[in-house]
Amino acid sequence: KSVSTGEIIVVDDGSTDNTFSRLKEIQKNDSRIRLFKHASRKGLGAALLSGYNQSAGEFITWLPADGQIYPSELNKLLNEIGKYDFVTATYVKRYDVLRRRFVSRMWRGLMRLIIGYDFDFNGNYMFKREFLKDLYLKATTGLMNFELIHKASLKGYTVKNVYISCSLRTSGESKVWNPQTVVKIFWEMLMIRFSNRRNEKDDRQGGRD
Repeated sequence: KSVSTGEIIVVDDGSTDNTFSRLKEIQKNDSRIRLFKHASRKGLGAALLSGYNQSAGEFITWLPADGQIYPSELNKLLNEIGKYDFVTATYVKRYDVLRRRFVSRMWRGLMRLIIGYDFDFNGNYMFKREFLKDLYLKATTGLMNFELIHKASLKGYTVKNVYISCSLRTSGESKVWNPQTVVKIFWEMLMIRFSNRRNEKDDRQGGRD
């Protein structure tokens, strides 16, 4: 098994520059690449799910477009995916400014408080495509990455964490501090919490029947 085989799905989340045109040119020289474009910006989580739902391979993973994670690092996840259902990744070292570290800790604290999330990962992840149909995901922002692992754990899937290397961003800026994004992420946390509660209630009622 190697990350050099398989398919490469690229989702353009409503860009307004010439990104998609450049991708089409690259696609001409690489038959593994499949392109999808959102007519308008829907968010990181929605873009990832578009790619996941179009995938045909046995395993699914992702890479951010900012260049922080080298594709070769995915082999560390691939080496463990046969032993576990989901493999997550934590950066050995992060090159974050103070503000970024503060924002990350704030969101993690809120996730623990609101939805009971308690996993230490901040990189990407890998999982078997067949599991996606068992996880009803609500988030369309980057929160979807954490919701995926959270709900997989609640379903009883096994989760393994590995350490990977990362580098400085080569392009782009994080949108997690955008006021609209902040409000949306907070709202999605509440939706996930109430969804978890409903599922717990249904399980208890089902157990009594």
